[in-house]
Amino acid sequence: MKSASDMRLLMTTDAVGGIWIFSVTLARALSQAGVEVHLVSIGPRPDDGQREMLKDHRGISLIETDLMLEWQDPAGADLARAAAVLGDLADRLAPDLIHFNGFRDAALGWNVPTVVVAHSCVNSWASACNQSEAFAGREWCAYTANVRDGLLSASSWVAPTYHFRDVIARNHGFPGKGIAIWNGSDCVHRGARPKQPVVLSACRL
Repeated sequence: MKSASDMRLLMTTDAVGGIWIFSVTLARALSQAGVEVHLVSIGPRPDDGQREMLKDHRGISLIETDLMLEWQDPAGADLARAAAVLGDLADRLAPDLIHFNGFRDAALGWNVPTVVVAHSCVNSWASACNQSEAFAGREWCAYTANVRDGLLSASSWVAPTYHFRDVIARNHGFPGKGIAIWNGSDCVHRGARPKQPVVLSACRL
């Protein structure tokens, strides 16, 4: 196995939600360990503030594409173009490992080990919100099949909690179980202060 200082990683990301923070945090840590990280954005392009988060990190290169995110393209109309664009990048960069922060692109056929990180999926979201009927169309059946193919094709897949790992495995009829690895965050040191009688809850409406 190569040491970190000899490793080249191709990692997909998107700038829409929390995956960007996850990707940047991980890419920074890996680059500090000597890994050469090529971060490939899919979906809407990062804004100037997001690009600024990668400033001064020499071991990270950002490659922006206009490929569609899988939940934006449930029927898979953009899949052939994704195969061409990502395949060209893999041929040109020759990564030792490909890290997908999505599902379906892992099934495009790769000659190096691949890791899928399951952040979320439409199926689990719809089930949790009692909205499954809204995603019962043919295009969402294609989406589900592509998600499952990505999980089956990956050398390994990861979820941020044991519960979500089991949800993904159950929803997609996947017999093998992924690995639960908690999401990390940059360490921020703050001085201790007296506790207050307050409960803070942060969520999406």
